[in-house]
Amino acid sequence: MTLFMTLTVILTLITALLLIILTVIYYQIYKKIKANFTLGLLIFATVWLLEKIVSLYFYLTNMPYYMPAVETHVFFLTFLQTIAVLLLLKITRE
Repeated sequence: MTLFMTLTVILTLITALLLIILTVIYYQIYKKIKANFTLGLLIFATVWLLEKIVSLYFYLTNMPYYMPAVETHVFFLTFLQTIAVLLLLKITRE
């Protein structure tokens, strides 16, 4: 496994954990206020979490098929997604 793909797997795991935290927070908020907006956030976080789980599966099972040029792009997209989830979690907790 190359450095970029190793980092991509680590960032994907971190993002998935952060999305689990967001999902729990949104669920707790939804239980209290029953707002459609919060339900939308809960669904969004859940679907994004499922996408991260599927991505992680493909990264680990199809690693030999990734071309080096694609690995760089996948890493940077995953990096940006991790930053986005961190910011969303920070805003949600405020």
